[in-house]
Amino acid sequence: MPCAIHPNVLTELSTCSRCGKSFCGDCIITLRGAVVCAGCKGAMVQDVKSGSVEGELELAGRGARLWAAIIDGIVQGVACVVVMFVVVGIGIAVMGGPVSKDQSGVILVALFGYGLIFFLMVAYEGWMLSKFNGQTLGKKALGIKVVAPDGGPITTGQAWGRGGVRLLLGITVGGIDPLFIFSKNRTTLHDRIAKTRVVMARD
Repeated sequence: MPCAIHPNVLTELSTCSRCGKSFCGDCIITLRGAVVCAGCKGAMVQDVKSGSVEGELELAGRGARLWAAIIDGIVQGVACVVVMFVVVGIGIAVMGGPVSKDQSGVILVALFGYGLIFFLMVAYEGWMLSKFNGQTLGKKALGIKVVAPDGGPITTGQAWGRGGVRLLLGITVGGIDPLFIFSKNRTTLHDRIAKTRVVMARD
């Protein structure tokens, strides 16, 4: 197969990593380790700027991400129930019984409980991702992990930021966030904001 632009050139051809066509050395460039033709260069540059270079990462499957999220949700749910029971027990002990005329005290206990639960939800993901190679318990079980757009390890800030953004989006837009996993790069809204990707763990 000749060069797509110079049909008289038949040897020393390379295949563009985006369009799959063959080109001679004068018609291609190497960008971030990927060979691309002049026609695909613009799209490749945009992918680099947005933090997502197609073909460089072995993205985790949508099913694996779903089951990992379910496992993590169960772990977080159990922890939240335990925390709520502890907080309620302390509140009852402090206020002198399950029924209190001091409504401000009840409100404070409730706010403290919810605040602690929200913190633990963020801390679960932030701490585990930063300390265990981009994996939570669910991700470890499904063999996937969170990485930076270039495939490298995420920073501590990214780990905690991802957890915070994920909780915030869950509270505000609910199910819209995970629907973005059906995009071409399988990046949810919290992935895009935190500049992370979820890939297969081959370590």
